[in-house]
Amino acid sequence: MALSLKLLREAMHLNPNAGVKREIATLSRALKKADSAAEPEDASAQQAQDESSKSKKTTRKPATRKTTATQKAKRG
Repeated sequence: MALSLKLLREAMHLNPNAGVKREIATLSRALKKADSAAEPEDASAQQAQDESSKSKKTTRKPATRKTTATQKAKRG
């Protein structure tokens, strides 16, 4: 399931209009439930997993706004 989530996130990154946001949310919830049910035996293993997942997150650039004729008319 984790690989599926990774691939869906990659698809959304490559094409924000891919329409996979709901699937990502659903799969994320399912993974959280599965992780909480199968608690790790060692606390350090959980901490190492959290640190590795933080380093894998990608940052997204803010979208640039296109200036329309209406906006230009309002400005000047």
